[in-house]
Amino acid sequence: MLRLTTIKLSPKSLYGRSLGLVAFGFPIVAAYFFNITEQQSPFNCLFLKFVGIPSPGCGLTRSFLAITNGRLLESFSYNLLGPFLFCFCLIVFIHLCLEILTGRKVKAQYIKLLQNKNLQGLILISIVFYYFIRLIIFYNTGELR
Repeated sequence: MLRLTTIKLSPKSLYGRSLGLVAFGFPIVAAYFFNITEQQSPFNCLFLKFVGIPSPGCGLTRSFLAITNGRLLESFSYNLLGPFLFCFCLIVFIHLCLEILTGRKVKAQYIKLLQNKNLQGLILISIVFYYFIRLIIFYNTGELR
């Protein structure tokens, strides 16, 4: 839930939020753009290219493309974290848009939740666990050389 506060944002804060808007909006807009133009994504996993194993983020671009094309189940197959990260980017994008348009700070429940150290640790452990499971699956299927 998002609530407007009476706290006005300084020009410096608005600038920082504008940079955040670009950072969180770019993946969403780029995924939509590549879907409507039917172009291949120019992004490749540099970690995979140079190290030879997929990174924890491998498949996120394809997952985002599938989401913006309405193929939610397929997006999970590319990277299980993709739909969750996409939703997070979308929520933060909307939050930042509201703050920039109104010039006031917006209170949001998710910010307090994300500041919880226990939740941060759980998220980190979950990402590492998922990554190792993916590596095992890639090794067993022969995708990992």
